[in-house]
Amino acid sequence: MKTKKTIETLAELLHFSVAACRNAPIAYIRNADSSEETSYQQFENDVKSAAHSYSGYNLNRRHVALWGPLSYEWMVSFFAIILSGGVAVLLDAGFTVETIEMLVEQSDTEIIILGYDYGKKLTSYVNSSKVFCIELWDKEKGQSGISAEKLNFEFSDVLPEQNAVLVFTSGTTGNYKMVPLTHKNLCSNIMSCYYYFGNSIKSYEIVMPLLPPNHMFGLTAGLLVPIYYGAAIGFGGSLKYVSKSITLFQPQYLVVVPAILDNIFHKIQLQLKNYGQKKLSDGDYIQNILGRNLKAIISGGAFLQPEICQVLQRYKINVCNGYGMTECSPIISCNPIGKGKSGSVGKLINPRFAKVRIQNGEIIIRGDTVMKGYYKNEEENYKIFEKGWLKTGDLGYLDEDNYLFLTGRKKNLIILADGNNVSPEELENELENNQLVKTVYVCEEKDRKYLVANIYPNLEYAQKNKVTDLQEALEKLIYSVNLKFPPYKRIFKFYIHNNDFDKTALGKIRRV
Repeated sequence: MKTKKTIETLAELLHFSVAACRNAPIAYIRNADSSEETSYQQFENDVKSAAHSYSGYNLNRRHVALWGPLSYEWMVSFFAIILSGGVAVLLDAGFTVETIEMLVEQSDTEIIILGYDYGKKLTSYVNSSKVFCIELWDKEKGQSGISAEKLNFEFSDVLPEQNAVLVFTSGTTGNYKMVPLTHKNLCSNIMSCYYYFGNSIKSYEIVMPLLPPNHMFGLTAGLLVPIYYGAAIGFGGSLKYVSKSITLFQPQYLVVVPAILDNIFHKIQLQLKNYGQKKLSDGDYIQNILGRNLKAIISGGAFLQPEICQVLQRYKINVCNGYGMTECSPIISCNPIGKGKSGSVGKLINPRFAKVRIQNGEIIIRGDTVMKGYYKNEEENYKIFEKGWLKTGDLGYLDEDNYLFLTGRKKNLIILADGNNVSPEELENELENNQLVKTVYVCEEKDRKYLVANIYPNLEYAQKNKVTDLQEALEKLIYSVNLKFPPYKRIFKFYIHNNDFDKTALGKIRRV
């Protein structure tokens, strides 16, 4: 399938989209119970205004950190950095000050652009000659002060092989690695999405991202791909306003991680139980929660229970769940709209942009979407690359239709004393398919002789469904799950935990 438009830099992305959709909305911004619309032309003007205001710092080729939550102003500042030739260092809005200071030093950041009130947290950098702290572009001040000089501001020339972003990834081990991605990396991944969505996403349709932009899935699928299509982005504020924002924007697409979709699905299940199947068979309850215009939910970042896809599909809502990693910009595979396969993470990326193989059960990839290497970390580069191929560390297989299925993480593979190999994720996914289990991780015990499950139960679900004996209910669940596996993969015993386990920002358990 051909791409919609060939782009090699984010400057070309903005130029192409503004030229094609000048008066169309690029953003809807929630303001209490109403929304404000901003056009593509206005966005370009705002980016020029922001870039002009930052010009005194000479951003070209410098590492410029962005610290703040997702907002229209964040997106304007991001493009101002990129089109000024800078490298946007993406910081999680939830990072502690201590973590920020450590990452700023490791990443050679010279300038930090701070969201509102974030400057109060970084007092150590105030009046510092080493790191400059400046405020996020302000929409009200910026638009009221637009002049001919700002509108005629010329962006720096950026090259496809020039670094555009520097992203931190910790995986499930807690050690941060710095991933530099070029304009070509990002644009290749953006264009590859046309293979999955075709002409389904239209100008004037609304895409609502529900995850932070410092995650590559949030940045690529939630912001850059909608701009590529000339669609609008719904900025609803923090996650506590999700329901209100969906009601207000009535989006056609949601971009989520499975943890968020699990919560949405839980609300749907509650309505189904409260009102009854007959009352809700026409899909009214879906519209109450997801709006009347929703066409698809785009999900990535972690395992998604197949049951969720199956239920939503009955109500003509596509779930395009996929798979990727930060080092690959990030999308490696995705279920195309209307052609999803249960349990799969979709079709592989178009080989024009990257080639994917299964080698000894491990997924490996090389191509234009793949990073050149970690920043200042030759030891990790040596580990992750082999003859130009990036080793993802994920285990999987392809079926006869070339759909990818994941079976676990290579580093999490449990090798039992009898020599048998077990992917704990395979068992965990089966257990978490039951609503009585909120979180579980499987490990070996007693000198690797048998498997145990550590379970954090869903006590709210147990109470509402009058589960009086939690131990007995979980024993029955373990028994039924064990019947699906050969003896060496069966869980020998389990422990009930009172608190949830430590997780990454994407909801993955940090394994000990």
